[in-house]
Amino acid sequence: MTASTFVLDGSLARIAGTTRLTICASEPADFAAIAGVSLGSVVTTTADFPITSAGQNRVITQAQKAVTPTLAGTVTFWAYDDGSQLLYTNPTASKVVAQGINETLGNITITNEQFVVV
Repeated sequence: MTASTFVLDGSLARIAGTTRLTICASEPADFAAIAGVSLGSVVTTTADFPITSAGQNRVITQAQKAVTPTLAGTVTFWAYDDGSQLLYTNPTASKVVAQGINETLGNITITNEQFVVV
């Protein structure tokens, strides 16, 4: 099965429409659950997510972002939302963060291969 770049870009563009990246203590089940697992967040814009090609895949890569944790804890997931819907979550290497101490997140890359329908 093959999908056109139009279809693949549409999926990635939806994620690129995110307005917030949140570092989380666990994976949020939905938008409302983000508040309960959030350790901090940072505003994002569509300019943060250029869509490019990598072989046969379509890719978005967000450049490094600084997040100031509002709570201390261990980050195990990050999540993107658009202010009303949870758009994407991903596990990350566990990292202990301290409240008020800036953390720089490395580049985040998402390919169309990573999509899981739920």
